[in-house]
Amino acid sequence: MGIETAVLALLDKIGLGTIAYKQYEMYPDLVCQFMATVGVYYQNERLKNVQEGILSFFIRGIRYRLPLRDLCGIYGFERDFTEVVLPAHFPTVQDFWSLFRNGQCDSKASTQTDVRHPVLRYVTRLIGHTFLCKMEPGKMRVTEMVLLYFGLRDLIAGVFPKSKLDRPVNMGAVFAHHLVSLKTKPFTGKGKKIESVGSLLTPIFRHFRIDLESCRIVTDCPVMDAEYMMHAQWMKKTLLWCFSDSRGAHLVQLPQADLTDIGEDYHQLQFEPDPCDLVTQPTTRRRTPRAAPTPSEEFTTTNSVGGKHRASLSSALRLSF
Repeated sequence: MGIETAVLALLDKIGLGTIAYKQYEMYPDLVCQFMATVGVYYQNERLKNVQEGILSFFIRGIRYRLPLRDLCGIYGFERDFTEVVLPAHFPTVQDFWSLFRNGQCDSKASTQTDVRHPVLRYVTRLIGHTFLCKMEPGKMRVTEMVLLYFGLRDLIAGVFPKSKLDRPVNMGAVFAHHLVSLKTKPFTGKGKKIESVGSLLTPIFRHFRIDLESCRIVTDCPVMDAEYMMHAQWMKKTLLWCFSDSRGAHLVQLPQADLTDIGEDYHQLQFEPDPCDLVTQPTTRRRTPRAAPTPSEEFTTTNSVGGKHRASLSSALRLSF
């Protein structure tokens, strides 16, 4: 698709280290024990100083304590940022949304498919599958919008004045608190909504040199490749990218670096191909379809505390694009 460089650059600007693309095996039994006992503690629970924060969990009856600064080191997050939570409100979210999508942003109705630009849509889904461990990774909620803003704020600095959104957030603290939140809510919702975490925890187990030799292991590494995106109806065969605007639904052939690269002009976020580059998909006689699992069914791997877990898509970025 020709978007690898732009995707990696945007992840770096957001500050997500390596959590969205490094590949790890999963150890389901250890994941169960971790998720049942994980907690985050501070010397002063009211002030929550990141430098004093500790991630705690039990494995095989042994308690492990991981300073949040060390957690940042494991995943490549910035260690010295001080805010422990992402902003809960985004007052100018409608203006931000208008930079890459027409219409109103509705956290209940807006989806990632509404995002036209391949890099922005891909990164948002990738974040949902990894850092946020979302049950509904296809939704565009405030959290996804805030993280996307972090990645684009330098580009749009002339459009958006500085605000509380520009305070440096410690992604290690955010991730630690998110893990705790997963412990305290059901892991499955209605239908096929499934929380994902799994292999994201393997670097922590390795950091403490926990014995992994005798553990059950899942080595499958699901990826967000062309097949995945066709299942998600983001793309047709031969790398035809699907997007919609005020004129309707369109297809455009990728790769086209001049169209997908995010340069110095925020207008590029609009993703407006020349009408001459749009592709009309030929109509063909429909053949008997082959059964294909949905992404959520493909990646379900194990049961965990409170319900189903699936292997985290921490390996979701396929670098061969």
